[in-house]
Amino acid sequence: MIFNLAGLAELRGTGRTTVTQNGNSLDFSRLEINNAVLGATSYQLGNATLVGQTFTGASAYNSAGCDVVNVTWDGRFSGSLMNLHVTLSPTGRASGCQTKSELRGELSK
Repeated sequence: MIFNLAGLAELRGTGRTTVTQNGNSLDFSRLEINNAVLGATSYQLGNATLVGQTFTGASAYNSAGCDVVNVTWDGRFSGSLMNLHVTLSPTGRASGCQTKSELRGELSK
């Protein structure tokens, strides 16, 4: 996965999550990212709606330094691959909290 940190730098790392499907509803566990610079980091996702092979979801979580972080994600399935794009948008005004960050990449079964 590629992690674009506040529009400043792109970091590569491995990603992992668990997806459970019930009809057109998908439940994503935490998205775990691991790379040499940030180490192990995780982000709460939640529920998404599946239409055909594509999905979209939104949630929010409380951050210790950036108040509430709004999370949106979308993607698609293709065979054993899942293409995933996650946007993290902090609402806090503290230094480093004004810019959104993005994660994108393909995860396989």
